[in-house]
Amino acid sequence: MTRSQFSWCVNSGLAVRYNVCMTVVLLKDAKDRLEELLAASAAGEEVVIAREDGRTFKVVPAETPAKKKRGLVGSAKGWFKMADDFDEPLEDFKDYM
Repeated sequence: MTRSQFSWCVNSGLAVRYNVCMTVVLLKDAKDRLEELLAASAAGEEVVIAREDGRTFKVVPAETPAKKKRGLVGSAKGWFKMADDFDEPLEDFKDYM
């Protein structure tokens, strides 16, 4: 393990036990390992990139919008019954025609 990259895992003592793993990488090393760090972040690992001045940045996967399902044409056939006189003028509007 190099001086610029280190990992640690913390096992919580809560009733629901879980592990938190984190990778911290200096910015100059992250440039060369970006694809590896993105894969680790996508797998659920917490990835932090640190600059020389001490500021840190967390890499998190962005939420992808769910793909809209398009309904099948004719999939509701038989669910609705159209009246035979549907296109006929209504009795209430005869005075206006």
